[in-house]
Formats: sequence, C-alpha cells, structure tokens
Amino acid sequence: SDLIRRITACGSEVSEISSVIVEQIANHYDWNSVSLYKVSKKRGKLCLLKQAASKGDYKLVEGYEQDIDTGVLGHVSRNGEVVNIADVTTHPKFKDIYIPAVKGGKMRSELCLPLKFGEVPWLLNIEDDQLNAFSTEEEKAVIRVMGEVCEFLEKSWLSHFLEASLATTTDAIIVSDGTARVTQANPAAVDMFDLQVIQRLRTETNDAPASQSPAIVSTEPKPIRELFVNPVEADNIIKNRRAPKTAIMTKRPSGGTRPVLLSVVDLQEDFGYTIFGAADLTVEKRLEEIENLGEIYLEIATQTKTPLSLACGWLNRLKRQMTEAEERDTLDK
Repeated sequence: SDLIRRITACGSEVSEISSVIVEQIANHYDWNSVSLYKVSKKRGKLCLLKQAASKGDYKLVEGYEQDIDTGVLGHVSRNGEVVNIADVTTHPKFKDIYIPAVKGGKMRSELCLPLKFGEVPWLLNIEDDQLNAFSTEEEKAVIRVMGEVCEFLEKSWLSHFLEASLATTTDAIIVSDGTARVTQANPAAVDMFDLQVIQRLRTETNDAPASQSPAIVSTEPKPIRELFVNPVEADNIIKNRRAPKTAIMTKRPSGGTRPVLLSVVDLQEDFGYTIFGAADLTVEKRLEEIENLGEIYLEIATQTKTPLSLACGWLNRLKRQMTEAEERDTLDK
C-alpha cells in the first residue's frame, strides 16, 4: 500500500514514521485529529510522538504527556483493547475519565487502539468533533491497516537492529558462497583479515552518511582457506561446515598469527552461502599466558620457601658461634 511504501522510505527514524502514519490516516479519512503516543512504563507517561490536526484549535502542544493511568488513553494502555466512543461527553464508562487535550477543541468522538511491536507499545488515538464519527467499517479498516504497519515495522526494525549489531560488533562476520570464497563481510572482518572491499551494499543517504560504515560490504572473492594458518584444518571446516570447539590460528595481514574462536552457520541448502563468525582470542590468550606465569612463579616460591628458611636458620646459628666480626659480616652479606 501507499502507507507502507512511504514508511519504507523513512528508514528507521521514529519521528518520520510517526508523521507518515498520522498524516496519511488523517488525509484519507478527513478526521480532525490523529495522534500517536508512546507508552513509557518507566516514566509512567503517555508521550505524544506525532499529531496531524485539521485545525489549530485541535493542535496538541509539542511534547504533550499525560499520566499512564489516566483518561481514555490510559484505559486502552492498561487493557489493550480497542475503544470506539460515539460521544465522549455522554458515554457512561468514559465521560468521567475523558481528558480534553486542547482547550479550544470540542471533540465528541474518539477511536483509540493499541499498537504493539518490539518492547515499547504505542497508541493510535483519533478524535473528531462529530458525533459517532467512526463507523464499524472504518474502525475495522484502521485496525487492519495498522496491523499491517506493525508487522512491517517489527520486521523492518529487526533488520535495522541486526544491521547495527553487525556494523558495531568486534567479532568478524564473513559470508562465503558455494565455492568457499569470501563474498561479503562486516567492518570487523575487513579489518581483521584485510579484505578488499569492492562494493558497499547499503546505499548512503542523508540518514546514513558516508562516514558511517555499512553493516555488510561486498568483498573480493578470496578463498576462505587462505585466512587460516593450517590449510588442512581449513578444508575440514569448509567441508563439514562445522567449527571446532577450540581456538583456530588465522593469518594476520601484517604477518604472524591470530587465535580465533570460530562459529559456522550452514545456509548452503536454503540460500547458497555459509556464514563464518570469528572472535579474536589474542587478549584472552595473553591473559591466559600471564595467569600461567603467575601460577609458575607461585609454585617456585612455594618450593623454595622451605629450603631457604632452613638455610637461613643454619646461617644464623653459625653466625652466633663465630667470634670474629669480619666473619659475621660475611655471613650477613
């Protein structure tokens, strides 16, 4: 639909997505006020994200908030049910809890529904100055459209979450094709293995400046086995598409080796590629070496403590038996 297409163009910007949703619904149905609220359970507030209002009198102040347990919005937030009120001034259940958000507006009808995606629920609140402004068919249509929007946003934001995770993780993520050649990699893998970038897969826009590294880039088709020190071990991993539970030595671009803990996700049958994850164990190995040295020093100290104590005892006894000052000075040294 046109709404989904416009939301897609917004990327992951909550403010822009909110504006598109309220403006598209308001323009399509010509209702006086369409607003989106975020439910902040931590602060105990219902926070206005965006509003589309047909008149200035119906415009909410920027940053409008209300307590989470008050008004029609609070009722919908607590109960998770859709509310369609024909007249907020006479409805027996809601007339006493209805909160007019603007002083000059004279709203009569209200349609409020909960939206759930991710961990932060939203509320879509629609008001109009006409009695019984929202028909059953319109209510169902809005619920259906917002259901599609929520499903799309859930998948879209999951994709953005994964993209951000891939771009910022310190672990190397490598994608190989059916011939076991590196075709895509995240920034950590590019740096770790000095892979040659040939294409950035995410289009750079105003929301994603050129200085911001994309999550995955296309790389020169380099054989996976060339990244490992032991080619036989590499061939076994590629053939079995299974990683050993011990550290594997990989090649450093500048020479030398790097221990990594490898993970493999086999997607050859379904998608035609395999994903390799590599966690750099250099620091862990160095800490392990230092810990081993500490244990060695402790063992040496333990083993030499008793002989040295006995030797000191005998030397002190011998010193007391000596009469010449020069001989005692020699033992002291």
